[in-house]
Amino acid sequence: MFLPGLCALIGVAYNSGDFDSFEEDFVSTGDDESYWKAAGKTGCDISIKLEKYEGYLFGTFSGSGKSYLSGASLLWKAYLAQGGNPEAQEKPEK
Repeated sequence: MFLPGLCALIGVAYNSGDFDSFEEDFVSTGDDESYWKAAGKTGCDISIKLEKYEGYLFGTFSGSGKSYLSGASLLWKAYLAQGGNPEAQEKPEK
Protein backbone atom coordinates (compact mmCIF):
# COMPACT_ATOMS: atom_id res chain seq x y z
CA MET A 1 0.00 0.00 0.00
CA PHE A 2 1.18 3.54 -0.75
CA LEU A 3 0.07 5.09 2.55
CA PRO A 4 3.25 4.53 4.63
CA GLY A 5 5.42 6.10 1.91
CA LEU A 6 3.07 9.02 1.41
CA CYS A 7 2.89 9.70 5.14
CA ALA A 8 6.69 9.65 5.39
CA LEU A 9 6.97 12.16 2.52
CA ILE A 10 4.69 14.69 4.19
CA GLY A 11 5.83 14.20 7.77
CA VAL A 12 2.98 12.19 9.28
CA ALA A 13 3.70 9.50 11.86
CA TYR A 14 2.31 6.23 10.50
CA ASN A 15 2.72 2.76 11.96
CA SER A 16 2.07 -0.43 10.05
CA GLY A 17 -1.58 -1.36 10.49
CA ASP A 18 -2.85 2.14 11.43
CA PHE A 19 -5.23 2.35 8.48
CA ASP A 20 -6.27 -1.29 8.79
CA SER A 21 -7.24 -0.66 12.43
CA PHE A 22 -9.23 2.41 11.40
CA GLU A 23 -11.01 0.42 8.71
CA GLU A 24 -11.86 -2.42 11.12
CA ASP A 25 -13.22 0.09 13.65
CA PHE A 26 -15.32 1.70 10.91
CA VAL A 27 -16.85 -1.63 9.91
CA SER A 28 -17.66 -2.49 13.52
CA THR A 29 -19.52 0.82 14.08
CA GLY A 30 -22.01 0.23 11.28
CA ASP A 31 -21.73 3.88 10.23
CA ASP A 32 -22.42 4.74 6.59
CA GLU A 33 -19.18 6.68 6.11
CA SER A 34 -16.09 7.88 7.88
CA TYR A 35 -12.85 9.69 7.08
CA TRP A 36 -9.25 8.85 7.91
CA LYS A 37 -7.37 12.14 7.91
CA ALA A 38 -3.77 13.15 8.41
CA ALA A 39 -2.22 16.63 8.37
CA GLY A 40 1.43 16.60 7.40
CA LYS A 41 4.20 18.76 8.82
CA THR A 42 4.94 19.92 5.26
CA GLY A 43 1.52 21.52 4.76
CA CYS A 44 0.11 18.56 2.82
CA ASP A 45 -3.03 16.72 3.93
CA ILE A 46 -4.48 13.28 3.24
CA SER A 47 -8.14 12.33 3.57
CA ILE A 48 -9.54 8.88 2.77
CA LYS A 49 -13.28 8.32 2.77
CA LEU A 50 -14.72 4.93 3.66
CA GLU A 51 -18.30 4.15 2.68
CA LYS A 52 -20.34 1.25 4.00
CA TYR A 53 -21.76 0.20 0.64
CA GLU A 54 -18.74 0.83 -1.60
CA GLY A 55 -15.87 -1.53 -2.29
CA TYR A 56 -13.40 1.24 -3.08
CA LEU A 57 -11.83 4.15 -1.24
CA PHE A 58 -12.03 7.80 -2.22
CA GLY A 59 -9.02 9.84 -1.23
CA THR A 60 -7.81 13.39 -1.51
CA PHE A 61 -4.28 14.69 -1.26
CA SER A 62 -3.76 18.42 -1.01
CA GLY A 63 -0.88 20.80 -0.50
CA SER A 64 1.87 22.55 -2.43
CA GLY A 65 5.60 22.58 -2.91
CA LYS A 66 8.17 19.84 -3.25
CA SER A 67 6.49 17.45 -0.78
CA TYR A 68 3.20 17.74 -2.64
CA LEU A 69 4.82 17.02 -5.99
CA SER A 70 6.69 14.01 -4.55
CA GLY A 71 3.48 12.71 -2.99
CA ALA A 72 1.46 13.25 -6.14
CA SER A 73 4.11 11.37 -8.13
CA LEU A 74 4.00 8.48 -5.64
CA LEU A 75 0.19 8.33 -5.92
CA TRP A 76 0.36 8.43 -9.72
CA LYS A 77 2.78 5.50 -9.79
CA ALA A 78 0.58 3.54 -7.34
CA TYR A 79 -2.47 4.27 -9.51
CA LEU A 80 -0.73 2.97 -12.63
CA ALA A 81 0.68 -0.07 -10.80
CA GLN A 82 -2.86 -1.05 -9.78
CA GLY A 83 -3.97 -1.01 -13.40
CA GLY A 84 -5.27 2.57 -13.49
CA ASN A 85 -6.00 4.10 -16.88
CA PRO A 86 -3.57 6.99 -17.49
CA GLU A 87 -6.10 8.54 -19.88
CA ALA A 88 -8.78 8.70 -17.17
CA GLN A 89 -6.78 10.81 -14.70
CA GLU A 90 -4.70 13.92 -14.91
CA LYS A 91 -0.99 13.21 -14.49
CA PRO A 92 0.61 15.38 -11.77
CA GLU A 93 2.70 18.25 -13.06
CA LYS A 94 6.41 18.32 -12.34
